[in-house]
Amino acid sequence: ESGSGKSTLLNILAMLDKPTRGQVFLNGTDTATIKNSEASSFRREKLGFVFQDFNLLDTLSVKDNILLPLVLSRKPITEMMKKLVVTAENLGINQLQEKYPYEISGGQKQRVA
Repeated sequence: ESGSGKSTLLNILAMLDKPTRGQVFLNGTDTATIKNSEASSFRREKLGFVFQDFNLLDTLSVKDNILLPLVLSRKPITEMMKKLVVTAENLGINQLQEKYPYEISGGQKQRVA
């Protein structure tokens, strides 16, 4: 139902917003103890997001959109490529890797995201 706080809850879990009362624990960690400067790293390493509007970068291929979080995490190229292969196979999007977001369907964008 609209206005029930779903987006607020997700924003709090992602540490984009802070709760007005109570505590939130993720993976045994009280989110209040995580500094803002550490929150983006925590989100990148510990959380996964599937955005309602996909948030894919139109100027990057499907392959590059998948690799982007790994690049930002400074993962070794061999590890990135292994994860890309496994992810693309698991999601059935191998044939889409060289396409751009504007060239694929909404369902395909959802799987890439």
